[in-house]
Amino acid sequence: MRQCYIHVGTHKTGTKSLQYFLNHHRLELEAQGICYPQAGRPALAPDGHHNLAWEISGDRRFSTDYGDSKSLFREIEGSSLDVIISSEDFECSVHHADRFGKFIAQFQSLGIRTNLVVYLRNQIDYAESLYFTLALLGLDRSFSDYCDEILETNAFRWREWIFPFRYDTFLAQLASFAGVEVIVRSFDAAAIESPIVDFLSILGLDIASISLKPLPWHNRRQDLIGIAAQFHANQMPPTLSLARQNQFAKAFGESNRTVYETYRLPDFERMRQDRLIAPDASNASLVQTVK
Repeated sequence: MRQCYIHVGTHKTGTKSLQYFLNHHRLELEAQGICYPQAGRPALAPDGHHNLAWEISGDRRFSTDYGDSKSLFREIEGSSLDVIISSEDFECSVHHADRFGKFIAQFQSLGIRTNLVVYLRNQIDYAESLYFTLALLGLDRSFSDYCDEILETNAFRWREWIFPFRYDTFLAQLASFAGVEVIVRSFDAAAIESPIVDFLSILGLDIASISLKPLPWHNRRQDLIGIAAQFHANQMPPTLSLARQNQFAKAFGESNRTVYETYRLPDFERMRQDRLIAPDASNASLVQTVK
């Protein structure tokens, strides 16, 4: 049976690097029986299938000029190849369950088994890195307000985006779609070697036959002057204080444990409370006083 691997992110887990690699190794992938379709890849971000995610989410950036789901299925229906679709914005599309479910059903109607591949990053690093990116895109919320919303709602919402931070609930949403297999990986663990190599291992590819060098970390950022202009404190992106880190560890520790056990993932080292707060009076005072 043909397979489709829908890489749903999440954001800030090396997605751009992976998409760049997949797009620039299309011929090598095809030689191993895998298609990385052209449809759904917008001109300003041509390596990923973001337009398909935007179509599902009703995102303002969606345009039929970039190829929609109809274009995608016309492209793949006459092929015998397996398929990879990748966009971190599928992370947000999942919350539009009816439309996302219909998207999956179209693969299944072609006799293609659907796998949802998701990489998870510890919530402390994820929160810091995501805020950095959103601020560059125009987010005018304070870092403190941003963290408060995450802790109060287990997610952050801005424009059409919904960024989940409670991973057991998010994965339950993915698993609720009929006939799918959910494949969950730790970005923290994969980053030690390469998320690209890790992703290729999911596909069961002959990695030795694919040119892996250089392995790109394709994260486009503004220059240092542009970055500094977005932030006032020390002209540096904000980071979670020790007290905030402890709040995140408490908020998501139990739900993360469920994810580790269900999907056999290694613990997120940065979410360990014994690492964040030492059992002494000075640290106890810090937790009480630092916001």
